[in-house]
Amino acid sequence: MTESATKNISSRTTKPPSTACIIILPEYANLDELNYLASVLDELPEDDLEKLEAAVEYGDHTGSVKDIINLVQNLDCYDYYPDIHNEEDLGCYNDTSA
Repeated sequence: MTESATKNISSRTTKPPSTACIIILPEYANLDELNYLASVLDELPEDDLEKLEAAVEYGDHTGSVKDIINLVQNLDCYDYYPDIHNEEDLGCYNDTSA
């Protein structure tokens, strides 16, 4: 992912934000990578955890532990709109932000 690339992701459900993000990892994942991912996730602020959860639901860069580590380290490339649930909400948001 390039620095200039920005992904727009929105909340797809009306559920309240969770404090944990469930990520399905390969059975034979590298233990050092998993420990590093755990330490990085432990240091993320709540806002970034919500953004990560939405990015994982979107399915972007989630094929391996390395991909998820890179995703966590590049969350600044994503815009997260938790109050947008459909295209109509996005259109209203774009109209008011212009």
